[in-house]
Amino acid sequence: MAMKRFLASFVARRGIGGDANAAFRVPTIAADELPLEAVSHPPSDNDVLMHEHEWAQFELLPATRLPEIRRQLAAVRVAAGVNAVEGGWSTPHPRRLQRGVVLAGPEPLRLLERTLKLPAGVAPTLFARQGVAGRLRGGFSFPVHPQATLYGYVTAHHVPVLGLLPGDSADDAALFSALNLLPQAWGLVLVDWCAQRVLGRDGLLL
Repeated sequence: MAMKRFLASFVARRGIGGDANAAFRVPTIAADELPLEAVSHPPSDNDVLMHEHEWAQFELLPATRLPEIRRQLAAVRVAAGVNAVEGGWSTPHPRRLQRGVVLAGPEPLRLLERTLKLPAGVAPTLFARQGVAGRLRGGFSFPVHPQATLYGYVTAHHVPVLGLLPGDSADDAALFSALNLLPQAWGLVLVDWCAQRVLGRDGLLL
């Protein structure tokens, strides 16, 4: 019962979920198969929590994938217009993005720790409408800004997803601040799928 109350409060605060008949609050979601493991205890203040619809809504991708990103954004834009209803969208457009290498190396997590000068934090815990979906296997998080948390997971010596979870009061300044903590040589851009835009180190790219 305590978990159900927490979940209802969490979803309402995020402004994402709703009851089974409510409109979706986001126009698109990532259609990823996530490596999740079971969670046996209630979440604490130290956990990084996100609704499954928040997964990879802000994500860092190699700039070399801009043509593909542009095509995906065009599909999101069309679907958002078709699916728009009062209060949101009748169904979110599923983004089927081929997961490749965002950050590689023998120890990509150690590389992130050295770059950010922070120890890796806990793996994110994801929630769904019906309850806890699970904790991200091989996951990590970094509080890179008071209003932004960098997160992802490691598999086969690389990071396939590197996302940014904005806080409740995050603005573009927080996003740019987080993006600019990463070396320019990594060649990453920040994709904001719901707003259908791409941010570079110096401003809006798409």
